[in-house]
Amino acid sequence: MCCFKRKYIDWQIRKANVARKKRFPDMMSAHSVCVLFESKYVSDEVFAELNGLLKHKFKSVRYIVLRKKKDMQEYLSCVSAFSRKEVFWGKPSQSVVDNFLSQKDDLLIDLTLKESLPLKYLAGISGAECKCGLTKDDYALYDFEIRNLQSDSTIDLLKNMLKYLEMIKTK
Repeated sequence: MCCFKRKYIDWQIRKANVARKKRFPDMMSAHSVCVLFESKYVSDEVFAELNGLLKHKFKSVRYIVLRKKKDMQEYLSCVSAFSRKEVFWGKPSQSVVDNFLSQKDDLLIDLTLKESLPLKYLAGISGAECKCGLTKDDYALYDFEIRNLQSDSTIDLLKNMLKYLEMIKTK
């Protein structure tokens, strides 16, 4: 069943055929960032650290979170959370998709450590100018990938991405 869902999501991403202007923004010119992650891998303390790192570097930060528990609170106004009940065959509901596409982002950061079909779909249809994520099998979604992460830590993944993104100078 999972193989069929994966093929369905890949087909849905190709079908969306999102036109976007690709570029590697340097950290000084990137204004807005969208971060995708699953709540089961990010504790409240880790989220606070993530938010602190990103708010320090970008003017606008928003989070799209696939939550595991019903009772997960939306910590800040910049957090949009959805649950598995809002997902059909790996594709998030139209209201989740509309909310996700409502803002234009300079940078998309996917902090999923393992394949998550709903977040893969959102990353695939994103119009962000630059998409970043951890290298995964059969993913061809990112402009910038991190390989061979030494630990299974979301915060380490973000720190590595930010370290390499800071090295990019486009002007």
